[in-house]
Amino acid sequence: MKSTFFINLNKVLMLILIFGISACNYTQFRWQDYSSSEGRFSIVIPNTPKEEVNSIEVSEGKVLRTNTIKTQINGIAYFVTYVDYPLNVVQASTPENILSRSIIRGVENGIDGELISQEPIQINNAECKKFKAKGKIRDLDSFMKGLFCLEENRLYQVAVFGKLEDKSNSYSDKFINSFKLLNSK
Repeated sequence: MKSTFFINLNKVLMLILIFGISACNYTQFRWQDYSSSEGRFSIVIPNTPKEEVNSIEVSEGKVLRTNTIKTQINGIAYFVTYVDYPLNVVQASTPENILSRSIIRGVENGIDGELISQEPIQINNAECKKFKAKGKIRDLDSFMKGLFCLEENRLYQVAVFGKLEDKSNSYSDKFINSFKLLNSK
């Protein structure tokens, strides 16, 4: 049962974002500080992000609420999603396992791709993993890179994806590296 939570959530989140990518329209943008007291994080993001809250039925009538901020600039999607899993689901595994499975499922479902690299890091007391991946979105060679963190029972997914030729875009690194966890509960 525990893997169903993570697999279903990643599928839904990636579908939300994949359909958000549209044809490139190169626009000017301005970096903005974004902070969420409810989400307990801050990040620097290009342009004003769109905020979404979704409820996802994952199994046996259990519903999880996902909170997402996202924006898309010049064909590259930037997003942060967080979700609070039931504590028993998180306690039945390890942070390493939860992060690894979430990243792999996100890459497989998000860009029909493969993981190129991942690196464990820590932010405050949260276990995190940075990663890079490549794959396809709508038959276009694509990249995805990001940072997933587990703080207590909250999973944060910070990611950027777009066309593979844009993978060296320093903006994606600026976005990912600016992610900060604010004071815990």
